[in-house]
Amino acid sequence: MHVDEEYLLLLKTPASRYADLEKNIHEQHSYDVAEIISVPVNAGLRAYLTWMDEETKAPDA
Repeated sequence: MHVDEEYLLLLKTPASRYADLEKNIHEQHSYDVAEIISVPVNAGLRAYLTWMDEETKAPDA
């Protein structure tokens, strides 16, 4: 049995950028099968969601 210490990390990005984020996490993570999951945002403060979209645009956007 192998035991490692784990930490919860929340990363926020629009659904349109999820694939990029997943790829980056998978490339950097030491596990062969890391727990990478997506949780949809069904509602939120409009100003925050707009800010998040602006802050997480792809570099070439």
